[in-house]
Amino acid sequence: EYGPCRLVYNLPYLHAEIRTRNITMNDVSAASIPFFAVPPLTIEDSKGPSINLVVGKDGRLCVSVEWTSRCLPGQKPKLLQIGLRRHALHQDCVELASQSVLPQMCLEELPTTALCSSKDFEGLMEEAAARFKKQGGILRDESPYYCRHCFQPLQRKADSSTVLGPLGKAWIAEVKEVLKLSAVAIDEIGHANPLDTAALRAPHWAQLEQQIREEANPWEAIRQAKTPCSCRDVFCCKELNVDGEELIHGTV
Repeated sequence: EYGPCRLVYNLPYLHAEIRTRNITMNDVSAASIPFFAVPPLTIEDSKGPSINLVVGKDGRLCVSVEWTSRCLPGQKPKLLQIGLRRHALHQDCVELASQSVLPQMCLEELPTTALCSSKDFEGLMEEAAARFKKQGGILRDESPYYCRHCFQPLQRKADSSTVLGPLGKAWIAEVKEVLKLSAVAIDEIGHANPLDTAALRAPHWAQLEQQIREEANPWEAIRQAKTPCSCRDVFCCKELNVDGEELIHGTV
């Protein structure tokens, strides 16, 4: 389930800088403004986006593709690429050209703190914490669930100023499925056991940090609770014309 991709992916707050050097300035160089090297996390990546067939006013058929992107603070979706495969024998996946994410394609934004407003949220937190304590672990953070994008614990206190739209309300109503896709429970990370089959793969960043925190001296700052997740879930939608705008509703 978790392969070697962890070596290059899921690195929190990974960013890049560009430096220029010449003959006269070989030792010191000025760095550019840092930029993100990790794209926003597509939450529905494991099951694919939601697909709906839309009929326009002129009768043209469109396929509406809807997905959710989780963004770090200061990050936003900029590019997308969609692959299509016709439902027929011997059809290869056709990857469309990359496109810019326009403002009208971002329908709503929802901070991860809004998940706390679900009536089932606190129960899921307590269940995960109980499973971890049964394993002999000590919960040191505010939440037993960690965001898959920033690896910070989810907040357990909702922001009263958050305004929920129809997509946000539907998102919160499915909080159990949302946590399954976008977060990892602390009891799923595992302990530093050399006989564990997880040792055969590249270790998860959160798993390594947990080991470091457990082995640290009590007076070290690393034993303190981590800052909570500040990511945002952006609900996006893209409409694709069916058969290059040639197929119109009502024709044969």
